[in-house]
Amino acid sequence: AETALKEQLEKEDAAFGTCIVMEVKTGKIKAIANLGKQPNGDYYEDFNYAIKRIEPGSTFKLVSLISLLKDKKITLDQTVNCQGGQAQFGPYRINDSHAGLGVLSIKDAFAHSSNVAFAKLIYSNYKDDIVSYWNNLHDLHLDQVTGLGLSGEVKPKITKDSVTKGRFCLAYMGMGYQVLITPLHTCMVYNAIANNGKLMKPYLVNSVQEYGKDVINFSPEVLNEEVLDSATIHSLKETMNEVIETGTGKALKNNYY
Repeated sequence: AETALKEQLEKEDAAFGTCIVMEVKTGKIKAIANLGKQPNGDYYEDFNYAIKRIEPGSTFKLVSLISLLKDKKITLDQTVNCQGGQAQFGPYRINDSHAGLGVLSIKDAFAHSSNVAFAKLIYSNYKDDIVSYWNNLHDLHLDQVTGLGLSGEVKPKITKDSVTKGRFCLAYMGMGYQVLITPLHTCMVYNAIANNGKLMKPYLVNSVQEYGKDVINFSPEVLNEEVLDSATIHSLKETMNEVIETGTGKALKNNYY
């Protein structure tokens, strides 16, 4: 994990990065690697970035999609106008990283990671029902610590300043900003889709022993039995696959996965 992480950080000249390997069925953490760039240009393990609270960016679009599908506010073949990659929400303007996107199916908008599409979808569907969106984040345990038990883990932060500000913040939250979660939280959500809708609590330790005998045992713990129904999970997996087949992750496609 650390070798793969270092190779990618050097390739992108990134400031820091983390790699988390989670067992899908159990939530067991098999590996965590963390590396930060030092003043001399080398990468060392200087901080546990897996539990660092950051804005997740486009990876959070999956969370938005889960919420919209759970509340049956959209279907994946429904269309959304990306407006050439630019949209205004009150005093705030949101841009796509790649301009020129027009009317797309929501499936394609996800594949091409359109900020405008997901800002519009979350804003229009939840501006008069903000609490429902917050409740969906709660059901994914994105407003609480993971409970992994590592020192230094802090509670996520979701903007709930005021109803007025909250409405405009929804647009940013739809594309992964105005919310602070850890990479471990992101891993949990993606793992839930791989696990056919079952959200698992991450854990590191199998048992605590004293003189060779177990005194405490830890087992897999389910946090949410069904984040989405099985049919929707199947459709969502196909949508996520499009990211690699035709979308922003196309460069990652290879024979190994």
